[in-house]
Amino acid sequence: MLNNLSVLKRIKTGMLLLPVAVGVTFAQTPAISPGGTVNGASFASGPVAAGSLVSIFGTQFAAALAAAESVPLSVSLAGTSVTFNNVPAPLDFVSPGQINAQVPFNVLPDGGSGSINVVVTRNGVSSAPDQVVINQFGPGVFAANTHAIAIIATNPSDPRYATLAAPPGSIPGLTTNPAVPGDVLIIYATGLGPVNPPVQSG
Repeated sequence: MLNNLSVLKRIKTGMLLLPVAVGVTFAQTPAISPGGTVNGASFASGPVAAGSLVSIFGTQFAAALAAAESVPLSVSLAGTSVTFNNVPAPLDFVSPGQINAQVPFNVLPDGGSGSINVVVTRNGVSSAPDQVVINQFGPGVFAANTHAIAIIATNPSDPRYATLAAPPGSIPGLTTNPAVPGDVLIIYATGLGPVNPPVQSG
């Protein structure tokens, strides 16, 4: 942002007023909306699980969209980082108004439950903390057009194999078929609790 400032320059005959254009950079302070840390699948508020995916909503999180391109996920993306209880969080996506992150598995030393602070930092400038409750479980199911993302995976020879289980035509642009009793479905969710064997965050 350019501000026109005046610089006084002394010369032999007196004072001369010269306009000078000076570039001034203002730090952007990120702000988390109250209760803005929610389940990354259902967007439901309430307790979230360690290791789960969450979405954080607010303002001034980043200058533009940026998405992770590999795993393990980095704890910094486009100059933005997030901590849960002072533990850096792996980031999947950042934008000016939304961050998708993983709650670190080690967010609480004993793996228990409790209220913790979430802080977003952009280029060294940190937000005020947002509080979120950590539970062992905080399930949420990913959905498309209000339908749970469930993949039919019963029999590769079935024409419905690898299609979404939903009424035909209910999700624009995707092939959908109704599930029937006995079908095997792959359902995408987060917040289902501890995993076995344990894995690292990211």
